[in-house]
Amino acid sequence: MTARLYAYGLLPLALMTCVASARAAGPTTGAKSADSGTEQSSPEGYTLSVQSVAKVVATLTRDASYPQFKATQWTVFAAQAPELPGQIKPETALEPPGEPPREKSDMHRPLVMARIQADKARSMNSMRIQLTYHATLRSRRLRKGPSRKVADLSPEERGMYLADRGFFDFNQPEFHEWVEKHGLARKAGEGEIHCARRVFLALKAGMQYDAPLKKDFHATAVCKSGRADCGGLSVLFASILRFNNIPARTLWGRWAKSSQPGKMWFNHPYYQTHVKAEFFARGVGWVPVDVSSAILHDKSPQGLIFFGNDPGDFITFHIDGNLEIDTRLFGIKPLGNLQTTRWWLRGDGTLADEKVTEVWDVKTNKLK
Repeated sequence: MTARLYAYGLLPLALMTCVASARAAGPTTGAKSADSGTEQSSPEGYTLSVQSVAKVVATLTRDASYPQFKATQWTVFAAQAPELPGQIKPETALEPPGEPPREKSDMHRPLVMARIQADKARSMNSMRIQLTYHATLRSRRLRKGPSRKVADLSPEERGMYLADRGFFDFNQPEFHEWVEKHGLARKAGEGEIHCARRVFLALKAGMQYDAPLKKDFHATAVCKSGRADCGGLSVLFASILRFNNIPARTLWGRWAKSSQPGKMWFNHPYYQTHVKAEFFARGVGWVPVDVSSAILHDKSPQGLIFFGNDPGDFITFHIDGNLEIDTRLFGIKPLGNLQTTRWWLRGDGTLADEKVTEVWDVKTNKLK
């Protein structure tokens, strides 16, 4: 018997159809913020306007077939959408149905899992897998104004979003040197928002967008190369903030927009996958940031269209990368992200001639 595992390859973490112009590796030192005044640690003067803008039903359908493989068991996994400031009342359904385990990393993120056993009379060499998310999406806009009451992070949450682990390898000496070289260390008395905005503008000015098939999302790799896709750029931004003792995280998911048949991005099939970031400012809350969209699309003088502004058009599958999945067939396996469904098979034969098709369909009901 050939016992074979299958984990579908990383999808391109691209965002739109614009190609970034070339920029020098490494951020430009001394990028100017639209607000040049010094902001103290107090959140006074900033608030987030939050509004529910749409209810969405998003379905990811994937058909997989292996003509030369006789499977006796399948295990199928997907991320369970979390409740977040940008999406509320999330519901996740997987077909075939199963159970809701958690992945095995320190973050214990919720999953949905199906385990399918073949009948004795027949094996299974094909499967239709459907993942459906229901959620209410919310827009967020950072603006000047009296702050609202926002609960602070618990010590456990704060520790989680300041941790050096996985892609966030900011405690490496070369990363420290890079941050200091480009003037991205937090200044004495500098508030979270001012520091984050300064970092954001430096990355927008100095990093280049690129979406190679083979990716390394580690912060040290991204700052060394000076180029990355949305995943790498979001990890780098969050790593610099964590280095500066500001809680930050990455949001991995897809745009709330249906995929288009035959759509390509950097020579890869594109199914609306994307990664954003957000950071926590005391008294304000989680502030949205989209570094790669800023590099690709913001030509405004201030360059802040994608800082503190989220129109509510994105579905988050999970927070941060580096998941550890108990496959139930081949032990625990690491996954960089889970922006799609993943499966493992046991049986006889070869996985040659594999065929996988994918459709991402989003139905949106806009709220007045």
